Amino acid sequence: MMELQNEFIENLKPWMVFYFKDVEVSEYTPHYFVVLNKDIMNSPVLVLPVSTSQIDKRIAFYDRCNLDKRCLVIVEPEDTGDILAKRSAFDCNQVKYKWIIDLYELYIKWKAGYEWILPETIVEKLRSWVMMSNQVEAWIKDLV
Repeated sequence: MMELQNEFIENLKPWMVFYFKDVEVSEYTPHYFVVLNKDIMNSPVLVLPVSTSQIDKRIAFYDRCNLDKRCLVIVEPEDTGDILAKRSAFDCNQVKYKWIIDLYELYIKWKAGYEWILPETIVEKLRSWVMMSNQVEAWIKDLV
């Protein structure tokens, strides 16, 4: 098990996309998460914006909370090399963060895919809006 864990950690790269269930996001539905850290091995946690294909619900939430909709980055499947199966939005106001070991355990538990890497243009947009967000804590922004 330790060999697999070490291999997982050694292969982590910025912009990697994972697909798994996380009860903090949804008890039943898996989601895509992308690693935004600029320096994974020296970060205390991984910064992970989450995608949703329920864009209208997310926009309604933004309207109710009076949030800047530019922090909701909408991405078309073809812009990701078809990594994302549906038109999706990443909420840059509500990024998740996980210890590497916690991500590894989710990877093992859910057989989470991680071989995908998002195009630089999308990642830069995500990073920019995480940095602009007034909802994301400064220590998390420092990791991006």
